[in-house]
Amino acid sequence: MNTTLTSAGGVISRIQNGVLELLVLEYPNGRIAFPKGRQDPGETLEETALREVEEETGCKSLSIQKKLGDVTYVSENPAQAMYTKTMHIFAMRALSRPKIGEDKAIWLPFAHAKERMVLPGERAILKEHADFLRQNVSPL
Repeated sequence: MNTTLTSAGGVISRIQNGVLELLVLEYPNGRIAFPKGRQDPGETLEETALREVEEETGCKSLSIQKKLGDVTYVSENPAQAMYTKTMHIFAMRALSRPKIGEDKAIWLPFAHAKERMVLPGERAILKEHADFLRQNVSPL
């Protein structure tokens, strides 16, 4: 049986020494991901995204700027039950700094993040985020 899961999260960016950096989670196997997590019953996608990004990065006073898109994939791990997961990703702004080193949160240059994202949909989210920044705002 294929279970359907919903998660939400965000992309936080900054300019550091003239380089666009993204706040991502890095795992021991070298994989990186957007900070995100499962939606709790009764939560909106936006509430889930704000809660999960705060929990995983330590950033406080987050605000959503724009929904960047969705990434849907089917699990490919034979050790787990099969599931389909849809991640809803938002551009966010943080009024506080993250707790780097806690829960795997790191700043990574945009170009490196783009190279290391595993799912094609994640790369599309990065492109949408870069386009949004060029047209609307400057990151923290």
